[in-house]
Amino acid sequence: MRKHFTLLLTALLLISVATFASGRDKKRNPETMAKIVKFDETTAAATASTIEKNGFVQSTESTFNGTPTGLTGFWDYQCNGGAVKYIAVNPTDPNKIHVTYMLSTDSTAISPSRRTGYAFSSDGGATWNSIASVSGIREGFPSLTILNTGSEHLGVVACHNQPTGGRLLSRAYIDGSEGGLSFTGYAPDDPGDTLGGNLIWPYITAKPDGSKMYMMSSFFGGPETVHMVEFDAALGQFGTYGPALVTEDGDTLDPGGRYNVVVSPSGNKVTMYHLGGPDENYISFSESTDGGATFPAFKRLTKLTPSGPGIGVITTQTDSIAPWIGCDAVYSGENLTFVFSTGRYVRQGNRSGYQFRGQGIWFWSQATGFVNVVDTNKIQAIFPGWEGYIRPNGAAQQVNHFPIDYPSIGVTPNGDLHCVFVVARPDTSAQGRNFYTVAYTKSTDGGASWSNPVLLEDNPTQDFRYPSIAESNPDNNFVDIVYQQDPVPGSSAFRDNAPISRAQLLFRRLSMLSSRDNRNIRVETYRLEQNYPNPFNPTTNITYVLPKTENVSLKVYDVLGREVATLVNEVKPAGAYTVPFNASNLASGVYFYKLQAGSFVQTKKMMLIK
Repeated sequence: MRKHFTLLLTALLLISVATFASGRDKKRNPETMAKIVKFDETTAAATASTIEKNGFVQSTESTFNGTPTGLTGFWDYQCNGGAVKYIAVNPTDPNKIHVTYMLSTDSTAISPSRRTGYAFSSDGGATWNSIASVSGIREGFPSLTILNTGSEHLGVVACHNQPTGGRLLSRAYIDGSEGGLSFTGYAPDDPGDTLGGNLIWPYITAKPDGSKMYMMSSFFGGPETVHMVEFDAALGQFGTYGPALVTEDGDTLDPGGRYNVVVSPSGNKVTMYHLGGPDENYISFSESTDGGATFPAFKRLTKLTPSGPGIGVITTQTDSIAPWIGCDAVYSGENLTFVFSTGRYVRQGNRSGYQFRGQGIWFWSQATGFVNVVDTNKIQAIFPGWEGYIRPNGAAQQVNHFPIDYPSIGVTPNGDLHCVFVVARPDTSAQGRNFYTVAYTKSTDGGASWSNPVLLEDNPTQDFRYPSIAESNPDNNFVDIVYQQDPVPGSSAFRDNAPISRAQLLFRRLSMLSSRDNRNIRVETYRLEQNYPNPFNPTTNITYVLPKTENVSLKVYDVLGREVATLVNEVKPAGAYTVPFNASNLASGVYFYKLQAGSFVQTKKMMLIK
């Protein structure tokens, strides 16, 4: 009996381990539950040809907490891992928000019609202007930053595209004016003489003063490597790609799109980071402390050592973790911080892989070391009995996704850290795939501890994933987030063979409901917040909180009691809401805004100064 039990336990363990094949691709055994794969154009064309004849699913739901940005289409696979940087906020005017999103415009030709869309809001996300493509040709895998010109902050979208008959190249597209939706493309000075091949999966970041931008890209077409190139704003052009990036141990960074560049608020520190490895995934980074003039070799953040958090144990099947596929970084002041998803890493002979059980989100800074942000216990507080993918009846795997995954991190001026990530719900589709949702957690002590996560969307029949939080949120009262909504879980564009559906990018402005001590951000009472900024000219934001669904009226009056604007007049579910108010057609002076929600009534004063 003991022998039979041991054999059964071993079999169950092997089922829960995702096994690597040898070689750079890390393509895991197709019988296992998870794979790390790199999207390529050949795969895209082959996949699309098998599914484009099936029509598509159109969502009839409208019960989303997020606001549509106008970016919508049939491409539902957004990245190979790392962190999707799809949103940036003007640091001098938080009402001006830039977002980007990969989409396809034709459900019968998903791969050929793939585009990089862009949208802009000047009123805090209430309304959006958008375009479906920044270049007008087939393109994809974008990232976003904003370029400070001294007079305005221009949206910059980096993506790779392919002119007819040409190579795939990474380019940056800079808007002609803030929100003008008229982009000009810039390519690094490398027409093929230096590298040749294809340069894809660009991630771009600008320095706060607008003097430079940094772009990392993957090179395919010979040695497969990662490179960085600088854009000089004074010259209005890119330089030439630097040499292949390597670690201090001599390992060449592998391509795959799991990397980025982050810059400190002063601009004195610039860090390139990378998630990958020849075997288990590990995080490495190169931090410049002279404003990007020089960069040292990449050093490992997570090392192969026999014990401790944030590491992969190689020799035994023990309770050990290693980075999985999601990773993001941000500077909090001048302090570098990371968040990343993890799994239990196991090696058995010449095979190795990750277990789902025990995985979660981890944080690191020099001050805190490794800190667990989210684990199974915290998710079980939301979904009792939750076990991720490991369910009695099983669940279909989803390409490049773990049950807790894709963390994105941002900061507010008070030093608070904010993290969004995805969670596989226990609810499944007709095809047996878990629906995903987006959750949020925060730290008020520099990452040493984190709040219990809360769901930003709680619709069990809709899929929400690929969250991105603004890296720098200029107002302590709220953080800005975008994420994908899809009526069907799993990818139709890549590997999952899910039904084709129309997905869209949603925006969410999440209000910080009360003091820094209210760590769980729970809605318990009616509240009307003081508008911010106040005094203002000509736009401001008004936040209110509802503990339950109510018929809501929010109106603005002048000093004579005359109504000058109706901002809200509809039924709203429980939650926090931020409403922009534009007083450009009003004279300077004192105004009053009044909230009525059921029997709750409250009025506050604000000052318009022109």
